[in-house]
Amino acid sequence: TTPFLRDEAVHLERANEFDIVVSGEKVASGKVRRITAHFLVGEIVAQTPLNPGDWQACEIVIRFGSKPAYSGPAKLAKLVNTGNSFIAEWSLQGQWQHPTSSTTSTGAATEAISPFLDRLRLLSRISDTFKAVIADVATVLEEVKQMLDRMEVTFQSQNGESATEVQLRYLPELRKTVFPVLDDVFSRFERAGQSVPEELEAPHHLLVRQHLHPYLMSAPFIQHIYAKPLGYAGDFGALKKLLGDPYEGHTLFAKMINAWLVTTPAGDAYRHRIQTLVTAMQTQALRCRQEARPLRVLSIGCGAAPEIARFLATSDLSDGSELTLVDFNDITLAEAQRTVRQAAEQNWRQVRTRVVNRSIVDLVVDVSRLSKGQRVASNSPIALESYDLVYCTGLFDYFSDRVCQRITNAMYQTLAPGGIMIYCNFTPKNTIRHFMRLVLDWKLVYRTGEDLRFIAPSSVPESSRMVSHSPFGVEAIVHIEKTQPTAFAN
Repeated sequence: TTPFLRDEAVHLERANEFDIVVSGEKVASGKVRRITAHFLVGEIVAQTPLNPGDWQACEIVIRFGSKPAYSGPAKLAKLVNTGNSFIAEWSLQGQWQHPTSSTTSTGAATEAISPFLDRLRLLSRISDTFKAVIADVATVLEEVKQMLDRMEVTFQSQNGESATEVQLRYLPELRKTVFPVLDDVFSRFERAGQSVPEELEAPHHLLVRQHLHPYLMSAPFIQHIYAKPLGYAGDFGALKKLLGDPYEGHTLFAKMINAWLVTTPAGDAYRHRIQTLVTAMQTQALRCRQEARPLRVLSIGCGAAPEIARFLATSDLSDGSELTLVDFNDITLAEAQRTVRQAAEQNWRQVRTRVVNRSIVDLVVDVSRLSKGQRVASNSPIALESYDLVYCTGLFDYFSDRVCQRITNAMYQTLAPGGIMIYCNFTPKNTIRHFMRLVLDWKLVYRTGEDLRFIAPSSVPESSRMVSHSPFGVEAIVHIEKTQPTAFAN
């Protein structure tokens, strides 16, 4: 049978949803929980910031099958904030759309029933074992939520402390109980996820969305990743949350779920990566200081450049650095420029920063053209043997071996003698590998340390390909130094 693709699963999911439209613009979507000719009760999971005040008088679009069955004015009658979703009831004040005269009653009924049958057919492809695990996870999350909700009610202001301060005081103790419970149930989820083949991801993702998202989407980190505001999961906004307060969220339950995910070994791997880059910058900056010249850095896929901000904040050797930041997204580059400028101003550093909108393909082509003596675009950051540190630490998880090897070749050619290049990749030891794939819709290409050694430039000796790992081996990091020319005496 032809496997269902993700867009087909999403299409079926949409048949159970409704849209909230304000001034001609969709502001939110929700799931239909109960419906009559005059009332709609729906649940809206807060995946993005919402303003329920806009829902007082709005337009509602309800679909039966692929076509709208109702599209008209609605008045909000009741609204309950459950902490991880809104339950709302609207009075429908428009007219339902009836089948056209050319559509038979049998045809209209078939069109309305079809998504239901297709959904059952889709879900039938999921193993009973996986369904049982999902039910188990949902049960545990409900128990945790009820326990934390009851505790939150009791965390009132006391002895001059606000309710929030009281919460913060208890959070470290609560995590000692809650985190092991979450670790246990999601380790079972991981084992079940191992048996989900790629061609059946869509129905499994559909089941996860239905039963787990209403709980998990209360965590801001999960909301951001799944919403993909820049079109991809690991954007600078998501990664910034890994460096911030892990206890982010509007409820105690949301805070605990958010902190559990942020502090997994995968989150630790990102924080370890940042410190690895800072250490490399300090090492190279010291060498450049001894040679009485500025440090020259090239960051490919720079994101918001938090490692550079930390370098500027923690090392006097950063003063005078020349920084070239490359990314394919203008919003990301603007954030990187703001981050670096702010860190430089706060720490009284003089640095030269250049931001360049350039894709990986463009950079590889630029190096190839330069090596042949050809001209490159005027905005290209590429110059052969120019940089003391070149790193690409957020992109290899998405590309094939062939593309990655072209990137490493390009990186190596831009290194000055004595320079260092760094690249990394998540390994199959990622403890939330299937959580990322099936819950967050965040798919990575996993490689071992040996795999990363293999995609190093072919001209680099095996002995020069140094591999290290983050705690628990979740991420492998390759360091390669370009050997300086040997000086021979006459």
